[in-house]
Amino acid sequence: MHALYSIRAYKPDPESRETIRQGVVGVVAAERRRFPRSSGMRVMSWLVMGPLHSSQSDSETHWTIRGVTSDGSVISTIHLYPKGTPKLFRNGGRWEKFGMRLNVRWRGTPL
Repeated sequence: MHALYSIRAYKPDPESRETIRQGVVGVVAAERRRFPRSSGMRVMSWLVMGPLHSSQSDSETHWTIRGVTSDGSVISTIHLYPKGTPKLFRNGGRWEKFGMRLNVRWRGTPL
C-alpha cells in the first residue's frame, strides 16, 4: 500500500480513518488489475484533502483524496463515499491544471 496521509487541519476519527484506508486500498488494487502499467502506479502517496463534503463536480458527499508522485505532482483523484463505489479520476484537479506541486510530508500527517 502506498503511504496515506491527511492534511494537517483534518484529523479523521478512527472509523473514518479505517473507511478511507480500506477505500484507497480497494481502488489501488482494482486499478492494478485493470491497468497494470497505468499512471496510477506512479502514485507514491495519497493525501486526504479534508472532511466529507460535496463539490461543484460531485454533489454526493465524499472525501477527496489526491494521488501524489515522488516529485509532488498530483496525478490522480479519488472521490470516496461513506457508502457506495469510489470514483477514480486520472487527474489531479486544480493541482494538475496549474502545474502545482504538493509536498505531502510538509502538508500531511500519516494516517
